[in-house]
Amino acid sequence: MTNLITLAERGNAEAQYELSVRYFYGDGVPQDYAKAIIWIQEAAAKGLVDAQYDLAVCYENGNIVEQNYYIAVDWYKK
Repeated sequence: MTNLITLAERGNAEAQYELSVRYFYGDGVPQDYAKAIIWIQEAAAKGLVDAQYDLAVCYENGNIVEQNYYIAVDWYKK
């Protein structure tokens, strides 16, 4: 887990996305939605397609962020 965190902190998009998923589900770390959204946003901003899609879903459904269809559509388009 330490290596994953280190990679994420160094800007590795895949590690950021993986860390966001782990925080979302509490897999190997305490469940923490605030950290999950931070890491998924970082990965999505770097162009990681899975992160962009999952972030769009979060905004569409109001999962761990306030529901916002406009932001969701923007992420789906990317």
